[in-house]
Amino acid sequence: MDAPARTDNYHIKIQRMIRFSQQMPSEKAAQVADSDSTMYFPMPFSVDRNSIKKATLLVYVEEPEWYNNELLTLRILSNRLNKYIANRHFRLKQGSQWQHVDITEESQSWVDHEWTNNLGLVAEVMLNGVNLVNYNSSIKPTNETFSRLPLVKLEINAAHHQRQKRSLSSDLPLACSPEDQEKRCCKYRFVIDFDTMGSDYDFIVVPRRYYANYCKGTCPKYHIPANPHYQLTLNVKTTQRCCAPSEYSSLNIIFYHDNGSMYEGDLPGMSISACSCG
Repeated sequence: MDAPARTDNYHIKIQRMIRFSQQMPSEKAAQVADSDSTMYFPMPFSVDRNSIKKATLLVYVEEPEWYNNELLTLRILSNRLNKYIANRHFRLKQGSQWQHVDITEESQSWVDHEWTNNLGLVAEVMLNGVNLVNYNSSIKPTNETFSRLPLVKLEINAAHHQRQKRSLSSDLPLACSPEDQEKRCCKYRFVIDFDTMGSDYDFIVVPRRYYANYCKGTCPKYHIPANPHYQLTLNVKTTQRCCAPSEYSSLNIIFYHDNGSMYEGDLPGMSISACSCG
């Protein structure tokens, strides 16, 4: 009989990945007609075809001063196929805006054969001979233009097995505040603020503050322990039971990686959900 799978409580469970457009390597740039206009999104080795549930391309379309509510067409050219893979019609009703295009099939081909298939995309929104997608990969982005870089948002198909644990100390209060003057074991709010913790946490984009919480209070003998086996193996006459976390919850974070990507995922065990007497 196979051993049951262990739950991984120590690594971030990635849900989404964001890849910003980069300049193509020279070897690939030589294979396309216009490398400067090409949006290139290198795929990480950790991603394969089956793990990509959906891929969405986001391009920023700038409204010119002479725009007069014309119907525009966004066309996405695949350099790999040498043909347009998407056409989207729209109007700029509220000024410059982001346009979203599904490129799931194209991105899956990139991870199948990164070196030969991933030759990037070209976005066109032509009006009076001007491309309103003002992108040039050869120009290093500034702080202002970085916020308008084309990007691909990958939704990762990862299984999340979450179990709801039954509280063994159901007669304990679920959450307390200092004003309650509760003496029994209870969960209290405690805020972690990354802005006050130095540059080591600058890679976390969202959230910058969250409730980590803590446990505090007394544990009378009549409470069922959170870990009966542990308690019974100790000398209960000399060992004082303590108020401790019995359930944890994950924290959803968006963070930068050294490879230039932005990720979204769940980091397990970051917040105390419940306290019990152990």
